[in-house]
Amino acid sequence: MLAAIGDDPGVLALIEDGVSASLKVTAAEKPLAVAATMSRVRLALGVIPVLAGGPELRRLRNHRHKHVAHAVLKSYLESGGAIDEPRLADAEAVLEKTLDLMTIFSSAAQSIYTDFREDQATERAVAEGFFGALAPAVHSIVRKRAD
Repeated sequence: MLAAIGDDPGVLALIEDGVSASLKVTAAEKPLAVAATMSRVRLALGVIPVLAGGPELRRLRNHRHKHVAHAVLKSYLESGGAIDEPRLADAEAVLEKTLDLMTIFSSAAQSIYTDFREDQATERAVAEGFFGALAPAVHSIVRKRAD
């Protein structure tokens, strides 16, 4: 995962410099504000290996290898036995963890709190409205083709 490059002392120092430069607080408040932001960044960096090595992402990658990237009768992963197929909740679980990480990293980088869950909810509502408006037209086309 690309975010894992942040877990390096040199990169963390650059992130801390950027956070310090972008914070709009008094000089007296700055050390505590930088420390708090960097603490959230380090906690988020600790989540990355858990997410990357988790069963949800592994199942999604297995599915991608088998059915998307390498559409073959038997994939390399299957040669050692059956692969664990993805579950319905896997993509949602990975997305939820990713949104948490994006919120932390974006807020640290911009010194402005951005909640990507709110953005997701807004975009989901727009998509549902769009496709909901199309549903009657699609239904009538499907009905005509069936007749």
